[in-house]
Amino acid sequence: MDAFSENKVVGSISGKLHDISGPTIVPGQISGAIHISGENQWVNFGSFPKECLGSFDYCPYGFSMSFWIKVGNKTSDKSMNILTSGGINDRYAVALSNLDGNLKLRCRFKSLVWKGDSVYAFKTFVWEFMTFTWHADYGVDMYVQGILITQIPKGMPDKSIPKNPKYSGVEINDFLLGAGSARFTVSRMGQFTMDQLSIYNSRLTPHEVQVLFKTRKK
Repeated sequence: MDAFSENKVVGSISGKLHDISGPTIVPGQISGAIHISGENQWVNFGSFPKECLGSFDYCPYGFSMSFWIKVGNKTSDKSMNILTSGGINDRYAVALSNLDGNLKLRCRFKSLVWKGDSVYAFKTFVWEFMTFTWHADYGVDMYVQGILITQIPKGMPDKSIPKNPKYSGVEINDFLLGAGSARFTVSRMGQFTMDQLSIYNSRLTPHEVQVLFKTRKK
């Protein structure tokens, strides 16, 4: 996410900007980073039907994501959407938010949901490196600065999942930064700067997370 080109973010992952006042590229922890003000700004990477990012049904080896993030001091509604992707309607395959100062991660696979709730709160205006990793057999692990902060080994029945879900390009939610759904709640839009966003179609081991953190530092 190093520059803008024709209303798009350009970098290792590219997406279309959606805004009123304009997200900006600012100096990041490593290189250029996307800054979202929390006021009618978000980034849309599009939908990923029949891919791991669109549905964990297509993640036989698991799923992981890592990024540098520096959050602002937004406290409106005490809620901030960081990212969401995949799933059907409001039942996202993966969703990460900051609620009442605590991190909340949701990972859905078939009829199960892993709820990774952590009392950890991001420090405001400080760069922190986050990694979360999921596998149907091993559960969810959340790391900050390479340190494990939450571990959820087993998924729970998710009663909101329909009995026969259909995964198509129309029904797969887009991968969004800073927003939670097409029915945006302005007070919940994310206020943060993000750099070095990386996605892995596999579960990362604790050792791999440590190595990743060390190699992604300046």
